Amino acid sequence: MASSAENALDIAMKSNCKEILVAGGGELNCAFLESDLIDGIALTIEPCILGQGIDFAGGSEFTKKLNLIDVEKLGGRIVKLNYEIVK
Repeated sequence: MASSAENALDIAMKSNCKEILVAGGGELNCAFLESDLIDGIALTIEPCILGQGIDFAGGSEFTKKLNLIDVEKLGGRIVKLNYEIVK
């Protein structure tokens, strides 16, 4: 198990991984985003409005600018937005 976002990336690189998918909650997302280890973000928009949910960035306060790269329609009702992180 990795002790930090940087350590997780190091482990993956030693295993010859070329791409990594970070799929977790707000704290995990935040650890990778704050460490500038994320190149892109894929967001899916689903036709459902929630009154509450999981915080994307674990309650942390930071700003990342994004460039929209692609929009994909997945099925009849879901849209996937692909962004790159502006470095």
